[in-house]
Amino acid sequence: MSKKLCFVTSSKFQGKDFDRFGINILNKKYKVSIIDLSGIINKRSYSIYKKHNYKSLYEFNSLLSLIKHLRTNKYNFSVDNLNNSFKEIIIRLIFKRFNIKLIKYLGSLKPKIMFKHVYGNSNNIFKYKDSSNQILNFLKRKILKLINGKLIEILLLSGNNPENIDGYLSKNIKRIYTHTFDYNYFLRMTKHSYQKKKLYFIY
Repeated sequence: MSKKLCFVTSSKFQGKDFDRFGINILNKKYKVSIIDLSGIINKRSYSIYKKHNYKSLYEFNSLLSLIKHLRTNKYNFSVDNLNNSFKEIIIRLIFKRFNIKLIKYLGSLKPKIMFKHVYGNSNNIFKYKDSSNQILNFLKRKILKLINGKLIEILLLSGNNPENIDGYLSKNIKRIYTHTFDYNYFLRMTKHSYQKKKLYFIY
């Protein structure tokens, strides 16, 4: 019998997500369900986008309905596409309570975002705000690193130094280096011939 895997998302699950996370590929080895928590976490996304047509896609509007689902569906693994809000940490705790192994996939590299060039370094008010924000962000990263280190078991990581991953870098989490989304698309493109066409990449 195939092991059961659920893919958990905080925003409305779309066709592009089905494609980029390789749900069809995962279905060859696991019985894959999609758990869409946008009704709990991201109301705007939940109300704007249509539900993706996938037979094992479940949408939840409350933590109680999610808990009931997890009681009747014994998942072995969960691919975590959540962020680090208070609600999302609670949801990770719920999954851990049901002995589901959490796998975090960071497949999208992000450039560093800097704002010092906007304000400069001459204004003491901005200097104070910047230093206080750095202290708060430092404490937040330390707390997230501690909590996620207890909850997440595997980190699928693309790139050597992606931005904003401090909350996942606990030594307790096993790291596996893998492809980015863009590289997966590139591999797919190399299977086709574009020699007779002009090809453009626009960012």
